[in-house]
Amino acid sequence: MLDVAADTYSCLLGAGSVVRLEDAGRIAIDDDDLAIELKTHGIVQTDRPLRAPRTPVLASHEAPRSAGSTDAAPVSLALAHLLVSTVVFHRKTLAQLTAAVEVGPRSDARKSDLTTVLADYRAALPWTPFEGECLQRGFLLKRLLRSHGIASDWIFGVRTWPFAAHCWIQVEDLLVGDSLERVRSYTPIMVA
Repeated sequence: MLDVAADTYSCLLGAGSVVRLEDAGRIAIDDDDLAIELKTHGIVQTDRPLRAPRTPVLASHEAPRSAGSTDAAPVSLALAHLLVSTVVFHRKTLAQLTAAVEVGPRSDARKSDLTTVLADYRAALPWTPFEGECLQRGFLLKRLLRSHGIASDWIFGVRTWPFAAHCWIQVEDLLVGDSLERVRSYTPIMVA
């Protein structure tokens, strides 16, 4: 389980037999004592539906901008956006970060071509200081896509024994900025 408010993961041994996700996206807990304890500590909210992620079937293999391209303006704008997002990201809790990206695409943004935005992102990324791990990369990419009117999902997944957590960005069932081989080894537990 991911406790967003506390920035912690918890593994509840044996919970798989009493905790399940229903079709409507609600968490169902068959053990009343466990349900009360999890709700009391704010770990689960059974009344709030969860968004189920789509299984990625394709990974974007966005082509980098051609070396001969003379129009640096789109890459410069992407870099400026990534730099601002890096400042916004700094010292934020997971709850603050997910709240900052929960809304859909900006209503005033004109939807851009995904391939072009991803090419600009890849060209600007090496110039972005403190690129960070998957959490920061996902935050930066989600905000950049949103600024171009492209809706995306920030998906958080885990695996156990040994425990590992990872997050990635998807546009519908298209995985962007990551590989299918990597994300398929994680079980999604949250979408922002």
